[in-house]
Amino acid sequence: MDRRDFHGMAAGLLLSALMPHIRIPDRVGATDVRYLQAALDHIATRDQSTGGGAVLDQALRQFARARRMLDEADYTEAVGQDLLVVTANLGTLCGWVAYDSGNQPLARSLYTEVQPLANSSGSAEVQADVWLLMSMQAAGQARATGQRGYAREALRLANLASTVARNETSPKLHALIALRQAKAYASLGDSSAFRNAILRARREIDRGSDPTDPAWCDFVSAGEVDGQEATSYMLLGDHDRAVSLRQLSLNDSSLSPRNRICAQAQFARALFEAGDQTEAVKIGYEVLPAFMKGGMTSARPLNWLTGVRKAAEQSGDMDFCQMFDAARRSVAA
Repeated sequence: MDRRDFHGMAAGLLLSALMPHIRIPDRVGATDVRYLQAALDHIATRDQSTGGGAVLDQALRQFARARRMLDEADYTEAVGQDLLVVTANLGTLCGWVAYDSGNQPLARSLYTEVQPLANSSGSAEVQADVWLLMSMQAAGQARATGQRGYAREALRLANLASTVARNETSPKLHALIALRQAKAYASLGDSSAFRNAILRARREIDRGSDPTDPAWCDFVSAGEVDGQEATSYMLLGDHDRAVSLRQLSLNDSSLSPRNRICAQAQFARALFEAGDQTEAVKIGYEVLPAFMKGGMTSARPLNWLTGVRKAAEQSGDMDFCQMFDAARRSVAA
C-alpha cells in the first residue's frame, strides 16, 4: 500500500486493511494489555519529542492490533474492561498524531471511530479526551475557514467534555476544558465568556497538580494558559496582548521539544499579525532548523509560519523561503 494511500484512507477502511496482517493471541491476558499500554506510552513520548508524523504509522498499527484483540479474542471481564480502555486511548492518540501531522480528514475519521469505544469504556477521562481533541480540531477549522459553524461545534464539544467530567477532581483536566471553551468563545467573538473561561482555567491551575490528573494532561500548565489566552486574543483582534502573552508562554520550562517549537511558531505568527514582520521572520529562523534532516514532523508550526514565509518572500529573504520549503517537504515525506 502506497504511503499516500495509507494516510488518505478513512479510519474504518484503514483498520480493515491493517487487521488481516496483524497476529493476535487467541486469549488476551493482563500481560497483553500491559504491552499495549507500554506501546501507547512510548508513542506518546515520541510524539512530544518529534511530532505526530514520526509515530502515525506505529500508532495506527497498535490501534489496529488492540481493536482486533477487543473484537476477536477471548478474555475475562476484568481484562476486557482494561483492554477496552487502552484500545480507546490508542484510537484517541491515533487521531491526535494524525492531527499533529497535518492529516485532518484522517484525524476526524479516527475520532469518530473511537467515540463508541470511549462511550462504552465507562471512563469520563477517556470520553473527555475525545471531545476535547475534537473541539480543538473544530476551533482550528473555524480559524482556517472563517465559518462560524465550526466555532459553535468547538463550543458544543468542549461543553460535552465539561458535562462528562463534572465529577472528576483533576485540576488539569478542568483547566483544559476551560481553555477549549475559551478558544471557542473567542472564535465566536464573545470576549466576556472568553475571559470568564480563562479565569476558570487559571483557578484550576492554581490548585496545583493532583494524582487524579490524566497523563495526557501533563502539558497543561500556567504557561499553557498563557499561550492559549494569546491565541484567543489573536482571534479577538488584540494582537499586542497576544504577542505579550505568547512571549510569556515561552518561559514555561515544562514545554516538551515539540510543544516549544509550536510555541515559538505561534509567537512568530503573533508578531506577524501584529505587523512586526521583521521580528516574525527572525523568530521563524529559530523554528525551522528543528525540521532539518527529518527531526521534527509536526505540521502545525509550519502552518502557523505560512504568513511569515510570505513576508520573507516579499522582503527578498529567499534563505528563509528555501528553509521553509525544505521543512514542508520533510514533513510531507
